[in-house]
Amino acid sequence: MFNKLKLIIIILFLIIILSPSVLAKDDLPAIIFVYDDGFQEDFELSFPIHAKYNIPAVVAVNSDYIGQKHWLKKKELLFLQAQGWEIANHGKKHTALILNSLTKNAKKNTKKIKVKNPFLIENSYEYVIYNTQTWVKEKIKIKKSGKKFIQLKAPLKNNYAKENTLIRLADSALQAEILESKRDLEKMGLIIDTFVFPYNGYYSHPLALVRKNYKAARSGYRHGEKFPKAFINYKPFSKYQLKAAVLETNLINEKDIFKLLKEVKEKNALLILYSHPHNKNFDLKRIEKIIKYALKNKIKISTFRELF
Repeated sequence: MFNKLKLIIIILFLIIILSPSVLAKDDLPAIIFVYDDGFQEDFELSFPIHAKYNIPAVVAVNSDYIGQKHWLKKKELLFLQAQGWEIANHGKKHTALILNSLTKNAKKNTKKIKVKNPFLIENSYEYVIYNTQTWVKEKIKIKKSGKKFIQLKAPLKNNYAKENTLIRLADSALQAEILESKRDLEKMGLIIDTFVFPYNGYYSHPLALVRKNYKAARSGYRHGEKFPKAFINYKPFSKYQLKAAVLETNLINEKDIFKLLKEVKEKNALLILYSHPHNKNFDLKRIEKIIKYALKNKIKISTFRELF
């Protein structure tokens, strides 16, 4: 009886360690190219260079913009998927899934609130303003955003001190950005396993929704960590808080990129490189240099789906 139980335990152990969710030895070191926002240039500029070397990439799209002018069409996304590319969800409208804060006390009956990052609050959704000390809260709708403020459609019903007051998306908006967008993309015939946080930001609530409904998620560099650690994913991975480095020429120099690649090779780690091909600082030659370096140094070029 003991030997039989021991055999069962060994078999279960082998099933667990050989599960696809556990990285195989030859999966690392690895890099993942991600093209954010789903603009037409992903297909026109990025795809040909990847096709030249027969390697995949990931395109992160916003479901509401597919088929609109300057954005990728459904047929192009299906084509990329058929070529081994992964399509990741980047939200419905590219809405920031963050907590915002006040820069000045907000008084009852006012329609104008001064906030830290007004450009990250939009009028497409309902928000909640609340104080973490008093737990006074209410739903608000945004009329417009200025450089330092947001203007509400209706006046505030309560006073809110600058300290301990936060603004977040309403639950219905979080559902739309994280879950409805996924369903919309899947209805198009796209396989959606990965979420890419808009603006690389998140807090506990959207993170919990993503954990429940996706296999992996990407943000940006890790605040509070130094180079190169802030940009590189070392084992064991936090697969719902994967770090990444942006590739635009105005945000990172080539010397630092190759330092990251060298670190990935030496530490058998994962580097996620994201960029925006429609941006004027996108450099296709830089992409090709990285591809050549990876192939020469036996760094696997992969996707989230392949690894996780």
